[in-house]
Amino acid sequence: MIAATDRQADDAAEARGVGPSVVFVDERNAITRIGSDPAEALPDSGLTRGDELHTRG
Repeated sequence: MIAATDRQADDAAEARGVGPSVVFVDERNAITRIGSDPAEALPDSGLTRGDELHTRG
């Protein structure tokens, strides 16, 4: 599941400090890990990083 939110920064300095948050949850929706790389795959999950799925030729 992907949940996204959007908000406008008050100034350029604030905008530079904002980045993505990636939250991994288990089958009960309990948080198991929080990261900042949207392509990250949870370790030991058997999944492939999103940026490694397709290569540009």
